[in-house]
Amino acid sequence: MTSSIQEYSHAIDPGDAPGSTSNSFSSSETDAEFIDDNIWPLLHVTELLKDEVERMESERHHDARYNIKHEVDWRNSASFRDGLWSDFKISTNLSPEGISDLHNCGFKRYDEILGVRWQLKNMVTLLDLLKTTAQEILDPVETELKRSSCNIGLFLNRLPLDLLAETIRFACSDSDVYELINMSHINQRFRGVVLSMGDMWSRISSDMPIGILRLSIERSRNAPLDLEGYFIERFGDDTSMSQRRKSRAKSFITEISQCSSRWNNIEFSIPASYSQELESYGFYFMLLANFPCGLHVPRLKSLSISHYGNLPDSQNDEDTNHGRSIEALRFYQSWKAPNLRMLTFSRIVPAPIHGASIEVLLLDLHTRDHYSDVDYLFAFRELVSFLQETPSLQTLRLTCNTSGPTDSKDNLALPTVTLHYLRDLTLVLTHEWFPPDDDIEFSLSSFTDCMRVPDLSTLRVKIETTSPKNLADSDVTTLIRSFIPRQEFNSLQKLFIFVFDHTLSSSLNMGVALDKYPSLRSLTLGITGKLVITPGSSLHPNVRRRGLFEQIKLLGCSQGAEAFLTWLAGELGDSGQAGQVAKVKVVVKLCQSIEKSDVSNVFPSDQLEFEDIDSCSWWNFMDESRTLGYGYFCDETEE
Repeated sequence: MTSSIQEYSHAIDPGDAPGSTSNSFSSSETDAEFIDDNIWPLLHVTELLKDEVERMESERHHDARYNIKHEVDWRNSASFRDGLWSDFKISTNLSPEGISDLHNCGFKRYDEILGVRWQLKNMVTLLDLLKTTAQEILDPVETELKRSSCNIGLFLNRLPLDLLAETIRFACSDSDVYELINMSHINQRFRGVVLSMGDMWSRISSDMPIGILRLSIERSRNAPLDLEGYFIERFGDDTSMSQRRKSRAKSFITEISQCSSRWNNIEFSIPASYSQELESYGFYFMLLANFPCGLHVPRLKSLSISHYGNLPDSQNDEDTNHGRSIEALRFYQSWKAPNLRMLTFSRIVPAPIHGASIEVLLLDLHTRDHYSDVDYLFAFRELVSFLQETPSLQTLRLTCNTSGPTDSKDNLALPTVTLHYLRDLTLVLTHEWFPPDDDIEFSLSSFTDCMRVPDLSTLRVKIETTSPKNLADSDVTTLIRSFIPRQEFNSLQKLFIFVFDHTLSSSLNMGVALDKYPSLRSLTLGITGKLVITPGSSLHPNVRRRGLFEQIKLLGCSQGAEAFLTWLAGELGDSGQAGQVAKVKVVVKLCQSIEKSDVSNVFPSDQLEFEDIDSCSWWNFMDESRTLGYGYFCDETEE
């Protein structure tokens, strides 16, 4: 409170003080500047800096925009700058409105702001001091580097133009447009080479200032453009900041719409919608308005849309607002994209694009809060409709939530869809043993039951779950079977199944019947539990007789690996072909209760890869096995 009184005293006219006149003060007193000598402790100042750095780093790891492939240069990112100190401004109510209202505040609020000011002023002083001392270290380093770089610079400048171009391409391959701009400012020779490389300027981002965006489009010449539009608003954005983001997004859309004939890849992240009302899809309406019907995009190869927030539910299609929302969500449906081959959609189901030959669909319908804001029955009806009108599909990867002991609730049947050209099917599932909502009508088995994939060659199923303690020793064989399309798999050559249970005490059992796969060549199995042999199962006679089987991989199995390999070796040995077992490649990684010598004894293969876990604790084993299994799906390393 003393500091508050001191601050107030400086605002009082000396002539207004009781019993005083302005002449009662000496010139040294009236001219003296208030000095804040309260510079210790620095703990609160450094905590403020630490909190802000941690906030930025946390946002970098959790924000989809800051992934390894599309990392944003924070030095030149307008949205990054807009978000600085956002948490601090919210916690201290230092928005423009909060600051402008200070003249009406009371003593308590005034005293709080004085403390905030002290913290900010000392932080600025500390940063100035750190900057000055760091500069003193940096200056001689810069001087020596300039001397050392002269020789390298002379060497590069003497390179033939084609070699110089390849050197610049290599140096800037993972950099952003600002590195190219720096290269173009070295000298006239470098500038000529950089400006001749139109494809290096073709990565266009909504984070670019409008001037840089236009410059990149201009300098890319006629090269195909890779577009990234990240339009997500940050938590805590005030009204003015939100308006700036919308204005910047609109400018980005306007600029790229003028060169649609050059689009190559598009990646849009759409703002959250917190309700299913019409106004919550405003950004989609902006896209619909700026991209005319029948937009010609002859070079477009891939389209990616990540939706954040709620989706329209299964209301009656006669609802005007619902119909308009669906139309906006499908702003791309009328595009003329003859070369479009790949769709990557998150939390939203794509619409059929007439004239396009879609070969790959990566669809992520997974929600962290499970079923709270997704009408799965409506979503999968939309998916079936898309599949029926996309006969060219060859690869489907579906990520979603499932629930229940067998995921086999009685549901409304979905229309049958036959995918004659589908070769690769991947299901990445987060399973909840007990549905959070008893009213849920949909199960994934309804979708897999309606699928017909006569020529499927590769099937992957990954299940991630946390089993309750009373179910920790249950068998998941039936659960897995419910997710596999119920048909003959005459063409299936590669089967991959991985089950990871976060419950450390669990011992789930998993069995796989192989007699329904007459063309099986490669089998990969992993479970943080026990791998068991399904009673009465055997390899299909065709596999044994023709010697088709080439590879077996066991990953992260807690129990049963040795018994399973013994059984499989016996099945292959029954074919009567000498040396059949020795020709099969065997990979055993991070499995418990089995040694390399055990594998060699029961499965004497000439091609054995073994990775032990003796040095790992149980928790590290669980964590590492999950990472391995997940990598097989994301990085497709099982080949």
